[in-house]
Amino acid sequence: TAALGRPKIKVAFKNSETFNEPIIIDDTSPIGRGDIVMIDEDIAVVSWIDGGQDSEIKYRKVNTGGSMSPVFSLTKISEGRGSGFPQMELHNNSLYFAWTEMGDVSKIRMKKVAID
Repeated sequence: TAALGRPKIKVAFKNSETFNEPIIIDDTSPIGRGDIVMIDEDIAVVSWIDGGQDSEIKYRKVNTGGSMSPVFSLTKISEGRGSGFPQMELHNNSLYFAWTEMGDVSKIRMKKVAID
């Protein structure tokens, strides 16, 4: 969201009937294009493109109570729309990230990250 011109990455978990209050994942300089993967009933990994000094794919774990891991940087990425929306998938206790690397010939890149 970028309400009032201040971009933020937020997540809200659903309890049995309603959504909990949103948890701010990042409010420093996110561009957006987020993704989320549930690791179990209580823990998710959220990724986004950060537009700080160098644009990067960043991610962090968050639980339903609001506790979060540090922010991890995955790789640098172009902030242009051609870089698309980076994707995450969970498989066998690892996260697989995929994103578009722009250039004369654009390429799909992937990286595997352990979630422990």
